[in-house]
Amino acid sequence: VIEIAEQLDDTLVLHGNASDEELLLEEGIENTDLFLALTDSDE
Repeated sequence: VIEIAEQLDDTLVLHGNASDEELLLEEGIENTDLFLALTDSDE
């Protein structure tokens, strides 16, 4: 994750629980143009 984050300019990469609303708000999710949540689970 760190290697990918370092390659993406003007991008915020969070490694955590995407359903954690407090985390997302603390990181400024309301100011984003695009939000992606990825998982290694295919359920």
